Amino acid sequence: MRGKRLIIAFYLILSTALVSGIVPELNRPGKVLVLHSYHTGYSWTDDMNTAITEILHDSREAALKPDLFVEYMDTQRSFSGNTFDLLEAVYRDRYTERGVRFDVIIATDDPALNFLQDRGDRLFGEVPVVFCGINDLELSRLRGRENYTGVNEAIDIPQTIELALKLRPEAETIAVVSDATYTGRINTGIYRSVRSRFDDRVEFLELLELAPEEVRHGLGRLEPTDLALVLSYVVTPDGQRLTVEQGFSFLAEASPAPVFSFWDFTLGTGVVGGVLVSAREQGATAARMARRILSGHPVADIPVVMDSPNRTMMDYQAMRTHGIAPRDLPEGAILVNRPERPLRTYWIWTLALLVFVLLQGILIVTLLSARRRRKRVQKELETLTANSPDIIMRVDTVGRLLYVNGAVERLLREAPESLRGRSLRQISGTAEKIAGWMDAFDQVLRDGVPRTVTFLAELEPEATMTLESRLIPEFDDHDRLRSVLIITRDITEEARTRSELARSLEEQEVLLREIHHRVKNNLQVVASLINISILGRDDVEDALREVQQRVVAMAQIHEQLYQSGNYADINLGSYLRDVVSHVVTAYQNVGRPPEVLLQADAVTVHLDVAVPFGLILTELVTNALKHGFRGAERSPSGRAIISVDLLERSNAVTLRVTDNGPGTPPDFVLSEATSTGLTLVRSLVQQIRGSISVTDRDGVSGTIFEVVFPRL
Repeated sequence: MRGKRLIIAFYLILSTALVSGIVPELNRPGKVLVLHSYHTGYSWTDDMNTAITEILHDSREAALKPDLFVEYMDTQRSFSGNTFDLLEAVYRDRYTERGVRFDVIIATDDPALNFLQDRGDRLFGEVPVVFCGINDLELSRLRGRENYTGVNEAIDIPQTIELALKLRPEAETIAVVSDATYTGRINTGIYRSVRSRFDDRVEFLELLELAPEEVRHGLGRLEPTDLALVLSYVVTPDGQRLTVEQGFSFLAEASPAPVFSFWDFTLGTGVVGGVLVSAREQGATAARMARRILSGHPVADIPVVMDSPNRTMMDYQAMRTHGIAPRDLPEGAILVNRPERPLRTYWIWTLALLVFVLLQGILIVTLLSARRRRKRVQKELETLTANSPDIIMRVDTVGRLLYVNGAVERLLREAPESLRGRSLRQISGTAEKIAGWMDAFDQVLRDGVPRTVTFLAELEPEATMTLESRLIPEFDDHDRLRSVLIITRDITEEARTRSELARSLEEQEVLLREIHHRVKNNLQVVASLINISILGRDDVEDALREVQQRVVAMAQIHEQLYQSGNYADINLGSYLRDVVSHVVTAYQNVGRPPEVLLQADAVTVHLDVAVPFGLILTELVTNALKHGFRGAERSPSGRAIISVDLLERSNAVTLRVTDNGPGTPPDFVLSEATSTGLTLVRSLVQQIRGSISVTDRDGVSGTIFEVVFPRL
């Protein structure tokens, strides 16, 4: 018993594995069933199927490419009361019992839609259905079927009659042909509902449900300027079925007037055309709707297309037969069966040939132009080389001169013509002059690398030239060294300029070291000034202002230096004005500023004197501003004046700072003054080997500080 169970389990596993190898293939997502009402080989159905396949298998959207299952119901050639039963049994065995589930079903024409509405749910479940080719659809037919949408098919009889009358405005009669089929009788009813619109423009000859000979006889009564309109003709009264080609070809041959129809598959049978229902447009529209469903759009969001996608289509050969010109067609009309013209058919090859010939012509012209340009450039190069101030030589691998320009005569004192063909090593009297060339030449021959050499050439006693030669190896097409190009330039002036630049650079380096030295000294002076200014002082703000004035005085000296371009001497006249102006500006907020009178000779002194002079001037002017007009003891005249004079007499320079204030106290002795400013002044005066004195003005109030120092 246990063995039987193992065997059964083995067979179940094996069968499951076999089925799982098949069913997943059938159950991949994106399956579409195309259910055609008619048979393959029927042009209407074939065109629909082609359009559906092209849209659903569009290579540009490979990710949405579904599996396509196509079935043909063949109801046009064979239909009976049990046809749907037989088809249901086939589809049940083929799909339902095998577990195939479709994502969308596309039904083409009425029989397929009827079949799905009657039996589709029990065969395929509530699968979305997209239909096309449904004649004169009434929306009531879809009531309760939310999973159905599609495209209506409706012939446009009024538009086709309007088109026919536009192309044949002289027509007096329109023959209307139809058969007894379901389609023929529906279309006849539509025709009669719109006929009244045209009764005042043309007469109608109705050839309805007649035998072929009767139809032939009726059409034969038309004039070539009249028109014929075919509503349907695929079944004769005696039940004989005709193919589309048989029926419509018969009518086109029987009618002396142009025949118009309503379906694109009738083109090519002799029918002129019309506003036609297009099987391709019907199929393509339905396929695009199916693609939207496959992409996840609900069927409810895809409404039924009630406006049948009809198009004006005409047969070129039939038009020519009846004398209708293509230029008379409305804009956007499609013209089929137009004969191929060699130029139009093979325009790509023709264009390619023309482009090839054009490119060849351009190439030839370009080559000729390049040849002329090369000759012109070669001539210009020869002219430039011959007249170049540089010495240009071409030497072969054994040192023999192949070419030499005229500039060589300045160096070798021989005509260029006499040098060509001779060896550098054999040129008389030139061994010393070309020694530099020969060493570099041998190196270029060994390694094939360009080199540059600089050497001196003594042309005459006490006449030496500095020359620079560039030796460039030249190779043939096989990368073998064939010659050396030597370009020699007189760089005597350049060498002299470089020497002067080097000397100037050395001077600049010396100056830079001096600047660094001065900066160091100035920083030491600034540090000393700060120490002196803050020593024993509580009024920090005033002390900082004094330090600021002293540092500014030093900074203005350097400003004068770089503005004048003279980095050693200072014009004290212009410097004095700048310093006094800055000091007065700094003390504008200390009472009402006095009037300042300046008089200065153009005195030039060395930087070593200018720095202490600037500090002396700053201290004396600051002292006059701060102490020369004390409170109520301001100038008796009420007008405060400070005079600064700079005079040069007999190699001595005098700086005089005068104010018209109340003067110094009676017990004031300059040498005993302990203020920071005056102490600094006495020290700086000694530094420049000068003297300082202070006196009251004769006969008037005020104080005079006078500094005298030698002009070093």
